[in-house]
Amino acid sequence: GHVHMNATIWHTLTGFVQYLGNSGKCKIDHNEKGWYIQYIDQEEVIRKAEEAKRAKAEKDDEERQLEMIQAQVRRALEQQGGEIVEPQATELIRTDENEKITLDLNLDKKPTAA
Repeated sequence: GHVHMNATIWHTLTGFVQYLGNSGKCKIDHNEKGWYIQYIDQEEVIRKAEEAKRAKAEKDDEERQLEMIQAQVRRALEQQGGEIVEPQATELIRTDENEKITLDLNLDKKPTAA
């Protein structure tokens, strides 16, 4: 059978499919076999955008809190007359190449409830 599109502004189904793609309502693909249409769920897109926005806001809040804490520490050190020392990475210098390195890892102990 066939479908008449008399009651629409589109004269052909191809025009309607192109409108759906151009308006962002569907993802369309045209190849030698014909048109392929994939519906885009706008609610899901909006939900993902809101989730990304919320995650960014949380990250910004955490960074802002960290900066405030660092500023408070600096002010406290300055008030005490302490020198602010920024940590710097240095190269490991070993005086004796044969010196043993020992680590004490207590992996068997389980935390006790207080």
